[in-house]
Formats: sequence, C-alpha cells, structure tokens
Amino acid sequence: MGRLRRIAPAGMVFIVSFAVYLRTLCPTVFVEGTGENIVCAWTLGVPHPPGFPLFCLLSKAFAEVVRVGTIAYRVNLFSALAGAAAVSLFYALLGALGTSRLAAAAAALTLAFSATFWRQTPPPRGRRFTIPGCAQTAEGAATGGHRARRFGKPRPLAVALRPCLRPRPGRPLQPPATPPRLALRRAGTTVKAALLIILGFSLHVYAPIRSRSDPPIDWGNPETLSNWWRYLTAEQYRGRMFHLPLTEVISNLRAFVADL
Repeated sequence: MGRLRRIAPAGMVFIVSFAVYLRTLCPTVFVEGTGENIVCAWTLGVPHPPGFPLFCLLSKAFAEVVRVGTIAYRVNLFSALAGAAAVSLFYALLGALGTSRLAAAAAALTLAFSATFWRQTPPPRGRRFTIPGCAQTAEGAATGGHRARRFGKPRPLAVALRPCLRPRPGRPLQPPATPPRLALRRAGTTVKAALLIILGFSLHVYAPIRSRSDPPIDWGNPETLSNWWRYLTAEQYRGRMFHLPLTEVISNLRAFVADL
C-alpha cells in the first residue's frame, strides 16, 4: 500500500501530461527534421549525426505493434509517450531528492508544458527519448544512499553519480574526487558502473550495421570506422559553429527569450 501511494502521483503526472500531448498530437509529418526521423524509424535508417539508435529501434517496434493511423501518427504517438514518461521520471527524481509531492508535481508539469519541452515532445525529433534515461539515471544515483543502507552495498549508478548529485548536510556539492576511493574499496561495483556506461554507448553500433543495408536515409554512410567516427562526433557541423552573422545571433536570442 505504501508503495502504491508513492507510485500513484507519478502515474497521475504521466496521465495528465500524456492526455494533453495526445489531444494536441500532430497527425502527420511536422516541421524541421521530423520527416527524416519518421522515415528512419520506420525503415531503420541512419538519421543525422550523432543519431538516435534507441529511438529508431523502439519507434519501429511501437509502430509495428500499435497499428493505429498512419506511420507518422504512430511515431508521433510514441514520442508523446516517451515525453510523458520523462515527466513522470522527473517527478520521481524530485521526490527522491526530498521535494514534497505537490512541489514535485508542479515542477514536473511545468516542465511538461514548457514551450521548449512541449515542442520537442509530440514531434518525433529523437531528443526527448534521452530525457527518460537521464532522469532515471539521476534518480538511481540520488536514491543510492538509501538503498545502500538497506541492502548493504551501493548500486553501480550511485557509485558513479551520487558524489556529484547529493551533497552531505552542511557541505557543498562534492567534485568527483570520491570515486577513486570507492573504486579501491568496491572495485566490483565500479566495474559494473563502467559496464553500464559501455552498454549505453554500445547502441551506436546500430549506425554502421544499418548503413550496410543501404536504407533510404543513410546519413554519412558510417560503414567504415573513419566514417563512423566522423558521424558520432558530428564532424560535418563543426565548420558551422561560431560562424553565424550577428543579426542571426540576435534573432536567435530573441526567440530564446520569447520561449522562456
């Protein structure tokens, strides 16, 4: 019963945010790179660098299983679900950090309906799917201390992240100077944390594997090791950095302020 009381508010935050996303869901292809991401999800193509492998794989599975509307609508629907999941996990993170339920719910829904997050959620742009993972990782690190006391040893995520996320009372945020001591005492846990990091990055082998099949969209043709590295590091975008004219910089700043 106590567990249900803890989970129920996160579920309500998910339902409210998803209901609004569903009501305002774009039924077809949206602007910017959404068409590219929909095609890459359905055909398992290679989107623009550095790619969204997990989004492509899960969107494809979702669109195959949930046969509702057009392919574009299904991928948009999956994006809305992922965005709502991110919001509920953000609520759980705030709760793990000691925030009251009311304040956590207000903050999570503020995030859900903020201009930037809302614009990035229903359209399939790949970015919102990284947010649930980040929130879940941070929540695991924040609760690592409590579970360490309960089960006798810290979780790998807590070992990797807790020193930088949860300061001790009366002390500022600690720099990552603690992990070496923890590594000496609990080498096994540190190895597990490293393996979790490697596991996350391993998803990027998707790009060279799918590139060999010559999908309709094969950005950068990352079949070779050199092309794959250029793809992962988004080398093609580097020449465009810090080269915008002043008028465009000012225009972007105005748009940024208007979105706040």
